[in-house]
Amino acid sequence: MPGSLQENIIAHLTALEELKHYFPEACDKELNLVRNPFKCSVNSIPDEHKDELIDLQNDSTTQDLLGNKTVEKFWIHMISLYPNVAKVALHSLPPFVSTYLCESGFSTMPLLKTKHRNHLELEDDVRCALSETCMDKLINNKQYQTSH
Repeated sequence: MPGSLQENIIAHLTALEELKHYFPEACDKELNLVRNPFKCSVNSIPDEHKDELIDLQNDSTTQDLLGNKTVEKFWIHMISLYPNVAKVALHSLPPFVSTYLCESGFSTMPLLKTKHRNHLELEDDVRCALSETCMDKLINNKQYQTSH
């Protein structure tokens, strides 16, 4: 008999601790800078960027901006105002995105490679399955050739 919902959630969250095994270089202080630079310690970034982080933390308009935008959009906006700190923060984000795309690709493969659809080259099929382009929209915009 499966455990309660609360036990399942606790077990799942505990299993997420394994992410530290996959990303040992992504220490918590870097991630704190990405999540909320206003609660981040100044000692979490290199010495040459500390003054810039202090300026960012004391800018009240940037605090409002963090509340109104996603983390990614916030740091992209900050790159023009605080380029060094923003580059440090943005450097921490890509591993999670690329890992997600890789896992999505592997999850898609069993759906494509079935007993009835068995061939060795899956590159084009996986690319099509993972594409963000909506195939229905492309098909609907296709102009059919009329008969003569």
